[in-house]
Amino acid sequence: MVAESLDRKSVLIGEARWSDKGADGRRWAEQLRARIARAPFVKGRNVVLSLWLKKPVDVGEGVEVVTPQTVLDVLR
Repeated sequence: MVAESLDRKSVLIGEARWSDKGADGRRWAEQLRARIARAPFVKGRNVVLSLWLKKPVDVGEGVEVVTPQTVLDVLR
């Protein structure tokens, strides 16, 4: 998923991983970083990386984890 800020200075880039099998948050985060590094539309922008997961897992630094509970907490 990709979302751009209204001022076009920031972009949120995320990926949904819904399976519990083989949950490897750090590997998923590295794969996301590698794909984004090649994306031409992120140059000169603030990039927010996110993994949308069924349950929280360790993804290391620099990647936001969004779970169903995260979304519900924001909506309340």
